[in-house]
Amino acid sequence: AAHYTTANAVNNMDTVGNVFYITGVQLEVGDSASEFEHRSFGEELALCQRYLYKTPHVPPSHHYHSLCVGMANGTTDMLFTLQFPVTMRANPTLTTSGSFRVYNNGTVNPSGAITLHTGGVNNAGFIVPIASGNVATRDAVIFSLITSTSGYMLFAAEL
Repeated sequence: AAHYTTANAVNNMDTVGNVFYITGVQLEVGDSASEFEHRSFGEELALCQRYLYKTPHVPPSHHYHSLCVGMANGTTDMLFTLQFPVTMRANPTLTTSGSFRVYNNGTVNPSGAITLHTGGVNNAGFIVPIASGNVATRDAVIFSLITSTSGYMLFAAEL
């Protein structure tokens, strides 16, 4: 077979680190192709969030990003519930990164790991431990992410 090219052809894969972008591709199983699906960004995001939801990071111009309101369950455990934007595929696991704060007429920093407590596919209940004696039982508290470009709560319901 003959191969034709021009003198100004460029090999885009000749250097480590070169990037090749592709868009508008639909992979399918089987021998025949169906009509191309045109999904909006919102539809695609909702489908992705069924498997993974990551709280937004705090813009550098802000100090805190409030994630949810909860209550003191005794003087050392704060209980919170975070609503997911879409129904997740299964009950998720939780991974956290960065710095958080509990606020109740003053800042109280978490004293240990944030853990899942209850919840399901629509929301997650979690516990934030604090040092004793800082907040009265049943007081309302605000849970926030402190300014950080890398801080987040990650809820995963992967296959």
